[in-house]
Amino acid sequence: MYWLNKTLIQFYRSQILIGLGCFFLTLFHQSLLQLYDFNQALIAGVLCFVSYNFQVFFSRRQYVNLLLCMVGVLFLGKFYLHFFIEHEYSWVFVLLGLVSLLYVPAFRKLHYVKTPTIALSWGMLQYLLFKEYAVLFFCSTFSLIFATTLLFDLRDRVLDLGQIKTIAHLTTPSKITLLSLFFYLLFSFMILQLSNHTALVLGLLFGVVLLVMGYKKRAHVYYYVFLDLLPGVFYFVSLCI
Repeated sequence: MYWLNKTLIQFYRSQILIGLGCFFLTLFHQSLLQLYDFNQALIAGVLCFVSYNFQVFFSRRQYVNLLLCMVGVLFLGKFYLHFFIEHEYSWVFVLLGLVSLLYVPAFRKLHYVKTPTIALSWGMLQYLLFKEYAVLFFCSTFSLIFATTLLFDLRDRVLDLGQIKTIAHLTTPSKITLLSLFFYLLFSFMILQLSNHTALVLGLLFGVVLLVMGYKKRAHVYYYVFLDLLPGVFYFVSLCI
């Protein structure tokens, strides 16, 4: 059981699930617009995978994460270099790359900016991928990622206390959970402007239940599977629309 638990933790730290979360979020947005571009979603997922692996390597010096990061970069360079070169806002991708490189040595050490920085990065990526409803997807993605990241901060509030102050240190766990729900409801409100199908409403309600559970520390599976893959729930229910 110990080895199984250790293996699962290593799998979580590979950042495959967070990459899948970004992949599904992009597919979800496409589905709302009745679009389908697998390559676009794959680029988003791999970019997220590369970014998070680099951050884990920089903070923990885990060379497996550096290797995974390099594999992701080589994959994007070989198959999708033209996408970045030809994109209208290619310089913004460079800016996001710099944010990713500087996140651990600079931004993460600044009090209270950890969560907004993560949410802004996700929001900007979705903004760059969509011409139609780009601002809405930026705002909705920022709200969703801000809501879920708050629960990670809540989990780590004791661990972070000696190193950095996050938003989770500003008030009680119950109020942080309420703040998370507030941003999640903002996300839901914006998404429902595009569709109010019953299946989607049920999927969004599932997210409410999931976030309420984050008021206290949970097992790894809650954070690295249920929260990271929550966009997957939205995508699959959107297929019913």
